[in-house]
Amino acid sequence: MPLVPHAARRPLGLSPLASRDPERVGAYTLVGRLGAGRTGTVYAARGHDSQLFALRVFHPEFAEDPGFRARLREEVAAVRQVSGPFVSRFLTADPQARAPWLATELVPGPTLGRWVEDRGPLTGAALVALAAGTLDALRVLHERGVVHRDLKPGNVVLAPEGPKVLDPGIARALDETVLTRTGGLSGDSGWIAPERYRNGASTPGADVFAWGALMVLASTGREPFGTGKPQVVAGRVLWEEPDLEGVPADLLPLVGAALAKDPERRPSAAELLRALSEQGSADGSGSVAEGSAGAVALVGRGWRGFEELRSQGERRWRGTLVLAALACSLVLAGVVGALF
Repeated sequence: MPLVPHAARRPLGLSPLASRDPERVGAYTLVGRLGAGRTGTVYAARGHDSQLFALRVFHPEFAEDPGFRARLREEVAAVRQVSGPFVSRFLTADPQARAPWLATELVPGPTLGRWVEDRGPLTGAALVALAAGTLDALRVLHERGVVHRDLKPGNVVLAPEGPKVLDPGIARALDETVLTRTGGLSGDSGWIAPERYRNGASTPGADVFAWGALMVLASTGREPFGTGKPQVVAGRVLWEEPDLEGVPADLLPLVGAALAKDPERRPSAAELLRALSEQGSADGSGSVAEGSAGAVALVGRGWRGFEELRSQGERRWRGTLVLAALACSLVLAGVVGALF
């Protein structure tokens, strides 16, 4: 099961380290937990420059699989080449460590899933901005030959500057390891494209399908194929039409096309983004900007109401860091007291 943010009902949640957690990984100091799941644990970590970032440590069962390490090395090499305003920035990794790990930008803000659960669907220009930012993230990944494979509400953060897609480049290593071991798929039902259920194929079209499902949730608060047992949801994905009631009229054709059962009938992320930009131009905003420029324009025009999250997150992080520093000082004092 992919990692789930620990935030509960608080944006930017950061919990203390557990007793079993390491204090350091490589050259980095761990200052708190961001999330945990069956694949591993994500920590907030600090380097020599005191900058905070997200550090994911994989469970030993993955470390024992040479194929996983090889796939992780390949994906890390590909993701190093990815750069875009709406993709979390890759920093560094060590696939050969005793417990393999990788570090990425620490993005402030709640996940899309948490936001919808707490505050309801997005509307208007903010919804269009979400659509544009996530499409541009997929576009830049696909241009570099990277398929995300795990686009879902928990992997999209509503940051103050715009939406950010998390965890590019790790799902393949996890996915193929799970497939080899169990014959099953990693990922959450309802966000997995029909062709993945049929033959395990993960292509850019599968990411586009997940984007369509993501936009249904973002605009209506419902998943397009409902909820329930994984096999039941999988059956709906394979054989039933998605529930698109409530998706705004301007997004409905794009979302419907993205959720086509046949991957050959789905437009690419770049084509969907261009169509979205053309709609913005038709509203009187001027000529159509291509690629990230078009997405940046739409996000800049519509991304409102998320700025407050930065100050909230900074206050929580500062509080956590103060507590962590205090705990370290108390431990050190105890050691010194025992020596004298």
